[in-house]
Amino acid sequence: MNDILDVIISTRFFAATLIYSLLVFLIFWLDLWLEEKLHDIHVSDWMVEHFGIPLLHALAMILFVIILYPELFPLDPLPSISELVSNGEGRIQHMMNWVFVIALLIPMIPVIGPRIEIILPVQGLIVLVILSRWLIQYVGSDQISLLPTGTTVGAMLLTGIAGSFLTVYLTQYLGQWSDRRFNVDHSGTLLYPILALITQTPTLALYARGTFQA
Repeated sequence: MNDILDVIISTRFFAATLIYSLLVFLIFWLDLWLEEKLHDIHVSDWMVEHFGIPLLHALAMILFVIILYPELFPLDPLPSISELVSNGEGRIQHMMNWVFVIALLIPMIPVIGPRIEIILPVQGLIVLVILSRWLIQYVGSDQISLLPTGTTVGAMLLTGIAGSFLTVYLTQYLGQWSDRRFNVDHSGTLLYPILALITQTPTLALYARGTFQA
């Protein structure tokens, strides 16, 4: 648990959260601007909402994980992201494809739907699985594994469920407060993905730390 706390209180976590929040703000306003511009162009509007905006959110989430990467994997020495990427062909594109596909497929599940507090951690775990594979190829399988222990998986389920409920609660509470405080509407929509990624960071950290074997 101390390892997870180290991740949460790290400078990189605050930097990743700040950059991710700024990107979410930019995507939010871009979405509003494009919706206004493409309101009468239904095909383009649909493409932006179902492909363009989800892709931008996926890229922002990947950047969040990459910034936090040195805090997640306690390997010493830890290869840089650039070293991992340069160790194979088309790696970034491969990662983006998987994350984007997850963003498209999960909302199609009737029980889940477009719930960001579920989509984001699943996307984040996909990124970490891919990073773990790259690390295995770089440093060998004796130090890191794709499969954490059963105890770690159980802890991930607990933090994932708790994070999901906490995201919904905080989004509603802070959204209503900010609407009243700043005289705006639907601010919870803007806070939703930010809170989801913050509250689910312990789940991501549990996976990354749980795959470390040394």
